[in-house]
Amino acid sequence: MKLPPTLDESDVDWQDCLNQLHNGTDHLFIAGVAGTGKSTMIRMYRKSTTKKTVILSFTGLAALNAGGQTYHSFFRFKPEFLDRSSVKTFEDTAKYSAPDEIIIDEASMVRADHLDCIDQTLRLNGRDKSKPFGGARLIFVGDPYQLPPVTGKPERLPFKELYNIPSNNEPYFWKAYAYKTFHFIPAILRKVHRQDNKEFIEILGRIRKDVAIDSDYKTINSRVNKSRGPSLANNVTAITPTRKRVDYINETLLRQIPGEPIRYDAVLTGDFAKLKARNNNDDGNLPADDPLYLKIGARVIFTKNDGNIAGRWVNGTLGKVAALGNDWADITLDDNKTSQGNKTFRVHRVTWEKLRYKFNSATGELETKVTGTMIQLPLRLAWALTIHKSQGLTFDRLHVDLSTGTFAHGQAYVALSRCRTLDGLSLETPLYPNDIKVDNEIKVLWE
Repeated sequence: MKLPPTLDESDVDWQDCLNQLHNGTDHLFIAGVAGTGKSTMIRMYRKSTTKKTVILSFTGLAALNAGGQTYHSFFRFKPEFLDRSSVKTFEDTAKYSAPDEIIIDEASMVRADHLDCIDQTLRLNGRDKSKPFGGARLIFVGDPYQLPPVTGKPERLPFKELYNIPSNNEPYFWKAYAYKTFHFIPAILRKVHRQDNKEFIEILGRIRKDVAIDSDYKTINSRVNKSRGPSLANNVTAITPTRKRVDYINETLLRQIPGEPIRYDAVLTGDFAKLKARNNNDDGNLPADDPLYLKIGARVIFTKNDGNIAGRWVNGTLGKVAALGNDWADITLDDNKTSQGNKTFRVHRVTWEKLRYKFNSATGELETKVTGTMIQLPLRLAWALTIHKSQGLTFDRLHVDLSTGTFAHGQAYVALSRCRTLDGLSLETPLYPNDIKVDNEIKVLWE
């Protein structure tokens, strides 16, 4: 299979992994450091396979980007601790028996109880109760060293009682009985395509594993320069751990532009409207801001691929507002490699669809059903983004702001590894050893 032009055909791991996807039957865990092309591989595979494949993710935004669904929604999971005994047989079992395989992205965030209940759900509602996951093939995609599962205090006790997981340890999916019992083949992607500087790649690799040496800190901290942070005069984006810090940076810089902002209100229906209502009108889990406030000169990021056949921008493309209308915005892209040679494009409102899988008994096919829509300009303010929302993105110029401190495993690594080059990287404050948080269990298990 021909690889995308950004990837090297000599990447043996890539070729082996694609071969396992197409021709293998074992359950699979595709793992790799940031920038190895995990998401690109899944997109390629989905387009080329003839198998009935369901794509699921932990977060709603990742599911939207992949054209899939969150695994909570697909399997009807509630956020609290789940025991296998709580799993029920559904009336509409067809959508669980239809898939040949189920791909779950953001694997590091999947909890042990959820994987065991995925197995039980598919046994009760899938093709074959006697087989693991009801006879479907399960494929995990992710990096164990990146963001961990989300676990509240109420869930800690049952994990200790039923899984023997201490309250200060994370309930990763590989602690599930299903993972320990059934045969998962690891497929490791080793070659980094995002960066090409050997020294930078090696430094990031040591930070990822929390084995950074003094010279690594010296090199990274040589990039400390507050003046290189986002401003009205540059095309720099900051990424930072907290939403509060992101909002402060974006709102501060927007106010520095003279004049009143233009407000764009989204139109939400179905599950999108319910999602915003459940979160007290917070739009953090929506694919674009609602409301969205823009001024000419504001820095923005696209949150949806261009629907035009020319593909003028993709999710993650950065730019600056050049003009504004009632229902449109002209955006000048940072990237000057557009095929048309024109870097400024008029952007109109687009529609996102919240999807759920369903089985069509008439055709025997697995289909998607639209359960909600959101109509809005596909833009967010982008002087700053959270580390979480930066996952999967690549920046030529990036300002890492860890001034609030990190609070989750892998945050410092995820942040620093978003930048393509060391020269393009700047830091708000020095990187310290306590900023690098890595679960020791991961180092023991995955080395």
